[in-house]
Amino acid sequence: MQRLHVKKYNPDYIAALQKREYAIENFLNKIRMVAVGVLVIMDVSLAAIKDISITTSMIAMGAFVVLFFIAYFLMIHHVTTSHAYRFWLKYVISTVDFGILFITLVNTEHMAFTRQIDIGINILFFYVLIVYLLIFISSLRYGIPVIVYTTFLGMLLSAFLVFRESNDIYASLYISGYILGAGIASGIISESMTHLVVHLQKREMLMRFLSKEIVDGIDAGQIKLDLGGKEKQVTIVMTDIRGFTEMLEKRMPQDIVHILNEYFTVMTEVLYKHGGIVDKFIGDAIMALFGIPEEKGNESINAIYAAQEMLAELDLLNARFRDQGFDPIKIGISINCGKVIAGNIGSVKRMDYTVIGDAVNVTSRLESLNKKYNTSIVFSENINEHVADTFSTRFLGEVVLRGRKEPTRVYTLNHHQ
Repeated sequence: MQRLHVKKYNPDYIAALQKREYAIENFLNKIRMVAVGVLVIMDVSLAAIKDISITTSMIAMGAFVVLFFIAYFLMIHHVTTSHAYRFWLKYVISTVDFGILFITLVNTEHMAFTRQIDIGINILFFYVLIVYLLIFISSLRYGIPVIVYTTFLGMLLSAFLVFRESNDIYASLYISGYILGAGIASGIISESMTHLVVHLQKREMLMRFLSKEIVDGIDAGQIKLDLGGKEKQVTIVMTDIRGFTEMLEKRMPQDIVHILNEYFTVMTEVLYKHGGIVDKFIGDAIMALFGIPEEKGNESINAIYAAQEMLAELDLLNARFRDQGFDPIKIGISINCGKVIAGNIGSVKRMDYTVIGDAVNVTSRLESLNKKYNTSIVFSENINEHVADTFSTRFLGEVVLRGRKEPTRVYTLNHHQ
């Protein structure tokens, strides 16, 4: 039964859930230590205050109990702080917890502090509450089987407690029904918490490699994690650092990594701000997409705004680079839009969410024209048709791009923008 449940989730997620379980178990173990210590102090103190006679057998039993708890707590601490996961630990802890509860109840009259309260319905209510608590604690552990086991123990103990006090079989069945309800509720809570933890960990893992928009699209079912893709209209932005090859020759590798990380961080924030997502980093180049996972109709305008702010932020970044002893960097930006195939490309074990198509190739070829025209931003006629009413644009010329037969009309923004 345990194995069937484990197969529901990826092994990495299961390992994370087990690690979380051990962290909680270790915390609860510390609470048990404090609780047992308080009970021992209370019992000894009340025995002294009330002048209760203590026999040798009571002292021996007390010493045995203390040593047992010390060994028990150390065992839990050792197992929960080790690297290996022991599936049996939660069953052992549940059994011992209920066993301690049972033994404590049976020997209530021998404990000094319980002699000061009435044994009966009040103490019964207290013990049943502890049963509820132990079942709730089981929901913090990974797996439904341990909740079923804990609920079963709780039903047996509660039925015994009630029958012992009332000698009424129907009352025992009645309280067992309540305990069963608590077990079902704990199972629902456990499954919900497990699903939430797995979901959050999956999002965290995906967001290391994908943008928030892509991850949100996966959550919403708009983007599948299977191989393949579908046609979409997107706006593509590509940036490239001028003279990066020469920079590699002049600078130490750690300096290059520092410069790129600073640059990528700033540019990525700008792109996200304007609704774009970073598809990939290719050496010193950035490829960003607007209109993924859903097209909103203003992607081209947002891409131009993003390009302008990227240049403005680059000026601020270069000021920091100068203070750090680095030469300023220059970038070229190209923008194009068109139909692409968007989806997961690669293999079942390693795939990337990206876009492929002629529009991507055109964007890549356009970027190199910044050097020819001495510009920082160039874009295609497709983009110009969408942004000419919002920005003042300028026609640069027609260029036959590498790999194409037909000329491409190239535009830029007027210098004052």
